This record gives sequence, C-alpha cells and structure tokens, in this order.
Amino acid sequence: LRLNGLEPPAFLKYLPGYYFKPHRDWQPEFAEHPGMGHLPPRKISTILLLSRQVEHPRKPDEYSGGELVFYLPSEALEHTLIGRPLDPPAGTLIAFRSDLTHEVRAVTAGERISVVSWLF
Repeated sequence: LRLNGLEPPAFLKYLPGYYFKPHRDWQPEFAEHPGMGHLPPRKISTILLLSRQVEHPRKPDEYSGGELVFYLPSEALEHTLIGRPLDPPAGTLIAFRSDLTHEVRAVTAGERISVVSWLF
C-alpha cells in the first residue's frame, strides 16, 4: 500500500465494563459522512498494547477481559463473520487493514490501556 501520512496517536483507557462493538476503522461512506469533515481514507490501523491481559489482575498494568477480536468472513456460512481473538503480550504493536472488522470485548477487571493511530 502507498501510505501518505499518520493521524495523531490517541491513548485509550478501557475500565471495567468498557468495550468497543464490532466495527471497521474505515469504509468508503465515511468520506461522505456529515459532520466528520474531510477524512483521508484510513488504510492501516495500529494498536500498541501498554497493559497486560491476565486472568486475575493484581497489578496496576494488568486487566482481564478486553479481548481484541478480528472478524473474518466465513466461507461456510454466507454473510457470517467468524471472530478470532488475539492474546498478545503488553508491548505488542498490532497493525491491520482499516477495513477489517474488529472489536474490543468488555473489560472485566483492571484497566486496558493502548495507543491507537491510523495511516492513510
């Protein structure tokens, strides 16, 4: 992909109960969405995980729940997405196409902290 720039990074803190429903960071209709101003098409999304996912958080940099799930089309079931959760360690940088459907499931304990940005 030819990349032309980077949106400023944003720090995200997910507290218990916080989540982000399945979505895509870019779809063509965003370019025409009223109130969003002019947005260059996002091509690559990045997530830098700063806290650690564990079953029972005991430290300030640990959390449970909050799984990052990527959805892939199912060849067996037409119009169905199949979720694939990731379990990466803290310090992992994840980069993926911005038109890929993904979500962050609800955090159940602790704080899930990450830095996100988008390349266009």
